[in-house]
Amino acid sequence: MKLKLFAIVFLLSIGFASALSVDNVHVSPVGPGEEGIISIWLSNDGDDTVKDVSLNIDFLQEIVPIGSSEGFIDEIKEDEEEEFAFKFKVSNTLLPGTYTLAYEIKYEEDGDDKTQKGDLGIVIFAQPEVQVTVDAQNPVMGNSGNINL
Repeated sequence: MKLKLFAIVFLLSIGFASALSVDNVHVSPVGPGEEGIISIWLSNDGDDTVKDVSLNIDFLQEIVPIGSSEGFIDEIKEDEEEEFAFKFKVSNTLLPGTYTLAYEIKYEEDGDDKTQKGDLGIVIFAQPEVQVTVDAQNPVMGNSGNINL
């Protein structure tokens, strides 16, 4: 009886194992109105080749893809990694800050369809803007007055 319980627990833990993992993510520094690239490297840590790999990023309304938001690769062999690159543009009105984009990875492993979900962060930078206004009091030629900046 104890042996059967151990076997069930062992099979459940194998069911949660995943061949693909996000090995590295690089997002080019961008500001409002600029374009950038998100690069994501997927690594096959499993024992078999995975096939029909797709990676989809759920972009925001203010961070939009240039081209497709989904990338495809036929296969990733055991102990190899592949890069997915996505061009995007940031809206002129987006405030600087950190934003989260959801992603979904789909692939086939040993005849089974697998799905993984996660999030990645993107930082929007901005150069500070300094505006100077001049307010002259008593703007009459030949008279002295005050200037406020």
